[in-house]
Amino acid sequence: MSSENSMSNPVAECEALGNSVQTPLVHGDIVSGRVVEVVAQQSIQNASGKWVALVADGKPYEFGTQTHKTTLFVEPITSFSNDVAAQQRALVVFGDISGSVAKGHIVQAKVKERNGTLVVQELNNLTTHSSIQPAAQASGATILIVGAVLLLALLFIGWQVFDFVASGALVSALVGLIRSLFDAFGPALLSIGLLFLLVRSFVK
Repeated sequence: MSSENSMSNPVAECEALGNSVQTPLVHGDIVSGRVVEVVAQQSIQNASGKWVALVADGKPYEFGTQTHKTTLFVEPITSFSNDVAAQQRALVVFGDISGSVAKGHIVQAKVKERNGTLVVQELNNLTTHSSIQPAAQASGATILIVGAVLLLALLFIGWQVFDFVASGALVSALVGLIRSLFDAFGPALLSIGLLFLLVRSFVK
């Protein structure tokens, strides 16, 4: 994940302008706000369960046995703590970020809307001045593309093997291999066999 410098800081911009109004919560694909609630979920899923979640829910494929999902409820940042918060937004973070964000922290996230859900791609905690990176995971699109390529490769290899066997080339190759081995090692094996029988005839 890129560092926090890659995204503008709406808090600093607001203070620099001497502006006491609410900082916009959403600015393009950047969401900034104060965390009012953190809801963390984790579950144990096998590979098949992860594939189902990938295809059905668009959830990124997480490596490991546990899957993590954290929902951050944020409200616009205001210069007065007793101001009434505007509409909250729910940001979904896939991966383990336990202990990295708490209620009251100010965060800034780069998000991507997926099936009506704001999924966090990059997350900066402006309160602790840290860039938060979830556990290693691959996007759904990447997994599907790689899976499709591997499936096509396996089908191609299977077809080539079937065509090779059906054409009789496999039998010819095996016969040629046996003949080559016999030509290379046949005389030596025959000599060893004769020598063994000769020695055995004298030793009783």
